[in-house]
This record gives sequence, structure tokens and C-alpha cells, in this order.
Amino acid sequence: GELEGERLLIDHNHDTGLLMFDDETRVTLRDVAITDTQPQALDQMFGRGAVVAWGASLDAERLLLERNHEIGLFVDRGARATVRDATIIDTQPQASDQRFGRGVGVQLGAELAAERLVVERNHELGLFVAGYGTRATLSDVVITDTQPRMSDAQLGTGVTALNQAVARLTRFEITHNTLIGVQVLHEATLEGEGGVIRDNFIGLNLQNESLVSEGLVCVAVEENCCGSSCEVEVCNVETQNLPIPDAASSYDALAPQPGDGITP
Repeated sequence: GELEGERLLIDHNHDTGLLMFDDETRVTLRDVAITDTQPQALDQMFGRGAVVAWGASLDAERLLLERNHEIGLFVDRGARATVRDATIIDTQPQASDQRFGRGVGVQLGAELAAERLVVERNHELGLFVAGYGTRATLSDVVITDTQPRMSDAQLGTGVTALNQAVARLTRFEITHNTLIGVQVLHEATLEGEGGVIRDNFIGLNLQNESLVSEGLVCVAVEENCCGSSCEVEVCNVETQNLPIPDAASSYDALAPQPGDGITP
């Protein structure tokens, strides 16, 4: 199917605000808001804003995803999404178990290209990029104020790249996330250029060496500044001897659950 939409409000629906899936499906959006999607009435799961999956393609300009549940924008399983001037804000956990509440997810061979993106006040993970062949290329992006998930008060991470995914960020600010600004693990690669990671409890947590940094400035709190580069394993932590989350145990909690369709 094909859809072209301009000046649309998709509001207070259930399960998913806008769902796109299968090869040859093309959706073009301009000036669209998807807000307050509610969980399924039967089991109180989901409540997603926009889902692009199984090879579908989304091109969106001036997009607002606000106060949805479980995940704001989800690009999954070989899908492609291009967004410009987008805001994903205040995603709430799913009501059934108070898990998730993520801002943006890209996984399992999907690709996201975004320009001028704000990801703010979501839960658990602001942006996650996961799986072999998965790529997120973002420029002029702000990811801020990610809160812990409500089920167990864990995480609250701005950007997570894992499982051989590649994330490229250009001109970015990753600030005021509750636990970690950026975490890279499980053979993922982060390419950063012209960015700032600051005012997070932990700035940068690397579980591998796949970081390409150009003009990346990592700023800690004033009494614990790690200098002008992020060529350290963990930034903002070492001199205060703060606990570093164990990647394996932290991400065990994000393992796939039957039917959830989110975690790789």
C-alpha cells in the first residue's frame, strides 16, 4: 500500500497509532502528530506511536510523536525510515508491566536516517540500535532526560548500540540522561563527530573498542572532568569509583519476550 498524508492528527487510538509493514509499502508524511496512543484493552500491552517493519519505507517531515506507550518510533526487520524535523517525547511504559517507554528503536537490519531530531523524556532507552546490518545515521540530534523504566527503576540510557549495529551521530548533544549517556557493546560501532556528552550520571560506557571519534567532547561534572577526548573506557566514573552497570546482566532484562517484538 501507499499513503501520503499532510497535516494529520492521529490521536488517542489503541495498540499502534500508525503501522507500516511489508515490502513495497511506502508512506510519506508531512506535518503529522501521533499522540496519546493507548495500550490494547485486552492485555494492556503496546500503545506504540509509529511502527515501520518488514521492509516498509517511511519518509516523514515535521513529525511529532508524543505521549505514546512502549515505544515512540520503531523501525524493525529490514524497514527504512527517513525523518526530518522530528520530535519523540514523553513515551510512557506499557501499562501491562511498566516496561519499555523507549523513544526510538532500530533493529534487525533496519535503517534510520534522521536530521534535526529531538528525543526527550522517554523511558529506559532514548535510542537503541541493535542487530547485524542495522544502521542509524543521525545529524543535529538532541537526546536528553531519558528516565529509568518504571518496572524496576533500571536503565535510563540516552543511546545504546549493541549486537553489531552501527550508529553514526553528527552534531549531537546527549545530556541529562539518568544512568548513561552512550553505551556501546556486543560488537556494535559508534561513529561520533562534533558532539557533546555531558551531565549524565555516566557519560560514555564502552564494552568494546568500536568507537570512531572526531570532534567528540565528553564533559563530566565539574569535579570529575575527563578532558577533551573520550578515549577512555568509561567516562565520568573512574575517579569517583561509581558502579558501572554490568552489560550482561543489564541487557538480560532486555532479552526478547514472547510477542513483544522489540528487543533483538
